[in-house]
Amino acid sequence: MKFEPSVKMFYTALGEGRILARRCPECGHVEFPPKPACNACGNRETEWCEISGRARLKSIIMPAMMSGRPFMKEMAKDRGGYRFGEVEIEEGDSINGLCFGVNKKNHDELMARIARDGGLPCHAVIMDRPEGYKTVYFQLDD
Repeated sequence: MKFEPSVKMFYTALGEGRILARRCPECGHVEFPPKPACNACGNRETEWCEISGRARLKSIIMPAMMSGRPFMKEMAKDRGGYRFGEVEIEEGDSINGLCFGVNKKNHDELMARIARDGGLPCHAVIMDRPEGYKTVYFQLDD
């Protein structure tokens, strides 16, 4: 697969088990996944940084027919199911991500805990995609 240099650096790091983002030296905002400019202040001179992978699941969205893929179901089989949702990384940015550990049986309980606690602890996991590259998903901590 051919990638632009910045995209290639991100995927190369994933292959090494590291998760990269871009930090703005002007305002400190961290862009994950990496973007060419800071979305907080517009600065184009951002720097590579490694993120911890610690995060919080802030909301849960049931996968729709169009967003559920057979390979995701297979990957989630031994990980407690999956749902999409808002994931806030420890460094501050929020993304729409896939989180393992959420399923039909525990969905309502987890939604109540999110409402009560403001989110559920989770962590990044780097996994292979069927297309032949690695990507970042999240796994609930409990």
